[in-house]
Amino acid sequence: MQTHAARILVVEDVSVIAMSRADALRDEGFEIVGPVGSQRRALALLDVAGVDAVVLELTLEDGLCTGLAATLRGRGAIRHLLRLSSRQRGQA
Repeated sequence: MQTHAARILVVEDVSVIAMSRADALRDEGFEIVGPVGSQRRALALLDVAGVDAVVLELTLEDGLCTGLAATLRGRGAIRHLLRLSSRQRGQA
């Protein structure tokens, strides 16, 4: 029985960090969807691409990720959601 690699959506608005996260996950055997840098693009991509998990930057180019996180939880389709930030405390 062949299993598929888990599909992970990377949502990060800093391209260097997004590519680094995507590369690290890919190196561990995951299939990467994205990366994308906004909540709007993440939702549009989720409408056409099935994913198993989301790695979600706290602050995106279109605001805090709380709206996207709530939408993902409400849909019930995402089993795993990791929210994190590359910014230091007090940094905008």
